[in-house]
Amino acid sequence: MKTSVIDIGTKSIRHFIFNGKKQVYFNRDSSIKIGIEVIKTKHLSESGIKKAMEYIKDAMEINKEKGVEKTIILGTDALRKAENSNEFIDILKEETGINIQIISHEEEATLLGKAFLGLVKGDYAAVDTGGGSTEVVICKDGTFKPIMVPFGVDRVYQEFFAEDYSKGIYDNLESWKKAEEFLNQELDKVFPSDIKVDKLFLAGVLDFLMENNNLIGMEFQKNDMAEHPIKMSVEEFREYMERLKKIGVRKLAENSKKDPGYADNFAIGQLFYLSVAEKLDAKIMYPGEFQYVQGLVN
Repeated sequence: MKTSVIDIGTKSIRHFIFNGKKQVYFNRDSSIKIGIEVIKTKHLSESGIKKAMEYIKDAMEINKEKGVEKTIILGTDALRKAENSNEFIDILKEETGINIQIISHEEEATLLGKAFLGLVKGDYAAVDTGGGSTEVVICKDGTFKPIMVPFGVDRVYQEFFAEDYSKGIYDNLESWKKAEEFLNQELDKVFPSDIKVDKLFLAGVLDFLMENNNLIGMEFQKNDMAEHPIKMSVEEFREYMERLKKIGVRKLAENSKKDPGYADNFAIGQLFYLSVAEKLDAKIMYPGEFQYVQGLVN
């Protein structure tokens, strides 16, 4: 059976199609930032709502062409927090006949954990940083323990990078240093000190990482998992992060052909992943394309 999942995030919308458990189609549009104003106004962006509706209608046409039998539309952090979420939900229901399922932070994190079930022996953790929130889940002895990180890329961007970007400055290392210090302080508040996990999966980053490695120039360790063909030690990932900072978001966006708007999310997101890995005392990091929606079909 073919199932489609449309995931409405704070700073992008993603469209997946699965044939059984196998992903057969994926598209992400990072120009649709429906939740970009939620931090300041507590409302979904009007322009974002309009673009989201157009994207979803196009996605529904693609679903029809590809013989999709079931469509699920999910909303995450922006729709959890926005005061006008119901208006968007009502419009979408009227236009498509489908109800948006707004999932909790805990549900999102648990699905993220399920997405990686069976890929490695023993305990593991997974992390996915979006525009509005960060999902971390610890998978030990077959149980899932979500860790609540109540912010994502957008808050860090607004506090540490927005002013630089407005001036055309994309490689301010002092801003990166302050952002990392902030992240470490905030993660200390929510991470139990006694939880240590060797293996950490990074959600939804592999394709963008590999597309732009011609700029970064890293040599990655090969891995024997088809879904995660490379791996890095935490030390190697920090070296990757240092190179990424020096390249800057503007060059990263210019180099990306598929989704240039994802560049700032990607770059800042890697800083989240490094900070999480260090809190968990992880040994190996696995960049991959699996995301929390895979937990629905795994």
